[in-house]
Amino acid sequence: MVEGEKQFIKGITFKSRADFVTDAFGPNAFDKLMPHLDGELKAMVEDPVRVRPTAWYPFDYQRTLDGVICKVLAGGDTNVFRRMGAFSAEYENKNNLIKIFTDPWRFLNHQPTIWSRYFRPGSVDVIRVSDREAKVHLHTFRSSEANCQTNLGYFIRCLEICGVDDVQVVETQCTKDPGVEHCEFRIRWH
Repeated sequence: MVEGEKQFIKGITFKSRADFVTDAFGPNAFDKLMPHLDGELKAMVEDPVRVRPTAWYPFDYQRTLDGVICKVLAGGDTNVFRRMGAFSAEYENKNNLIKIFTDPWRFLNHQPTIWSRYFRPGSVDVIRVSDREAKVHLHTFRSSEANCQTNLGYFIRCLEICGVDDVQVVETQCTKDPGVEHCEFRIRWH
């Protein structure tokens, strides 16, 4: 990624976050978030109907919203990011986007396509280490610790939906660190 290049996410991710907030913290949770938001992001949260699921929005909006959710609603408990990722997997699964992958490799091999639906720029490649282990590399996207924790929760829950037990995901490097060119996730299951 070129330094300063804009990053974007699809509006459907905001829809998923809105449902997560209501599901995890109750229908009045947004009232607690509003004093901590401003500008276009605040307007989007106040009136989610204006968020078009297929439109692209600045990634910084998600980064900000997730941070406020963690601080205000989760009391600083960073485990909320993994819960958000698992919720995103369930959100996709409601639309049959996960359970169509009947095995973990089919799901993992579709990660480049899945990624391009929700984020840009960036690309994903999957390296098969063994029958039950993979490396997933996320290229050309300057991530954050919160986003990567969300990815961990997402991968774990998606693979569980695919019928896999004892899923373990570890991020071994992250683009939040200067000089690191891609995030790497090591995924193992039994």
